[in-house]
Amino acid sequence: MAAQYALLSREHQGLQKSYQLLASTTAAASSSPDYHPRDGTAALWLSAKVLELEAEATKLREELQDTRDHADLLEFRCLELTEGADKVSTDLPVLTLGGEIRVFPVSLAR
Repeated sequence: MAAQYALLSREHQGLQKSYQLLASTTAAASSSPDYHPRDGTAALWLSAKVLELEAEATKLREELQDTRDHADLLEFRCLELTEGADKVSTDLPVLTLGGEIRVFPVSLAR
């Protein structure tokens, strides 16, 4: 997701630069007699594309934040489960290479 966001950010920046160049060219051309209506169409298309990419970037930022929040909740839940397991048993059985099961006390204080 971060790679997609980075790609969209680069595309967005490239389109913004193109739009600014086109806008400055269009402004200069509008004062000259060689202005073509298709230049205005390209500017509108670029403007629409910039808006589309901004909306998608916002959506990806929100999705990234939701994913981070979910990861934080999962991490907290893992900690709860680990602490709960430590409280349930103070001894952990361990199977040794000889096939023997030995029980070693585990300290609750960490």
